[in-house]
Amino acid sequence: MKKNKKRMPGQLSSGKFRKQLFIGYDNNGKRIVKSFLAKTMWEAEKMAADYKARHGVGIDPDELTVAAALEKYINSRKDIIAPSTLNGYNIILNNRLQSIMLTKISELKILDVQAAVNADYRDKGSSRKTLKSALSLINSALVAQGYDYHLCKRITIPAAKAVKKELPSAREVINAIKGTEFELPCLLAMWLSLRVSEVRGLKYSDISKDHSHITVCRTRVYLGVEKDEKRDVTKNEGSNRTISLPPYLYIR
Repeated sequence: MKKNKKRMPGQLSSGKFRKQLFIGYDNNGKRIVKSFLAKTMWEAEKMAADYKARHGVGIDPDELTVAAALEKYINSRKDIIAPSTLNGYNIILNNRLQSIMLTKISELKILDVQAAVNADYRDKGSSRKTLKSALSLINSALVAQGYDYHLCKRITIPAAKAVKKELPSAREVINAIKGTEFELPCLLAMWLSLRVSEVRGLKYSDISKDHSHITVCRTRVYLGVEKDEKRDVTKNEGSNRTISLPPYLYIR
């Protein structure tokens, strides 16, 4: 009879190694523990350490990485900002200026940030607006932790490019959408000056009893493939409005 091979500390019956990391408590006060599996204990511990650094788990503010500070900043506002804004923040966290994300905020150098901006512009073709938004968000996250590097003033970003887009005429647009499922939504957007999210948020009950007006009071925001979020508010308070509904749009 073969003897069972003695497992090493942290090794599972599958042969893989597991490192567990306590990351906090849920809303019910229950401990949340995240597990990292790898072929060796060293790899599992490295994965746990990288996660801890990236997300700032149990780390003093001065030891936070740029990514961790940014994540904390986003999480502190995720329940009160628009879904589209939150989606934009997460895109910056996961895709922009990645070369500085694991740098401690207490050790961040302006030259490192400039190099990250240069790399994004050179390798990813990031636009001036994209880079400016990323710098602004990161600086806000740093300020929340007591660090203000004035990134938007001290970092050089690409100059604005004057681009004139050739847009189709209203007649060309109408001819293209006529008879399709997009005709009514497009006409609502064009004739009533509605945002796409406002058009998607409309209900038949928003039309007045005499069919002469429609009230815009909610939105439906696209967040990605099969990801929509309905909100009983518009982009800002002033966007809640009642507007005239032309008869030719109502009868469609």
